[in-house]
Amino acid sequence: MAGLILRRFEPADASQALEAEAEFATGPDVFLPGFDEASDFSSWLGKVDHVRAGCHERVGWLRAEYLAAWVGDELVGRISVRFEGDPGLLEQVGHIGYVVRVHHRGRGYATEMLRHATVVAREGGLGVLVVGCAEDNAASATVIERCGGVLSSRFLHQGRPFRRYQIPAQS
Repeated sequence: MAGLILRRFEPADASQALEAEAEFATGPDVFLPGFDEASDFSSWLGKVDHVRAGCHERVGWLRAEYLAAWVGDELVGRISVRFEGDPGLLEQVGHIGYVVRVHHRGRGYATEMLRHATVVAREGGLGVLVVGCAEDNAASATVIERCGGVLSSRFLHQGRPFRRYQIPAQS
């Protein structure tokens, strides 16, 4: 997709990243996983650096990559690739998580973000990838299926129905 750039978050992203986090505050998704409103964006970036290096002490926050998705000067989404973590967490929510800001949905950004994340995951040593989405999120299910995802099961996560997909290593 022309114009979509995925890169690591930077200090200059604070304004748009915090604006995006606020947009997701009332729903089940978060834009900045692990963001603590009592701290600031710089502190979150520090956590992300530790997570990237695989040295964060929080269970479920082992080695991972967090990438910002940009189109021009607009932050349109975020994608996470979890290389390690609590096995239960990975089994539930998967290796890859993504969100697209509401006013940027329906433009193909999520599909391109997920395609890129599968490359990052494989470069980081992962084979078959697990990706989950809410049962009622048809758009996300379509994105995952476009990227080679095969429905493997349905389950409840925090009382909410979810789908679990696998993306084969050769996709």
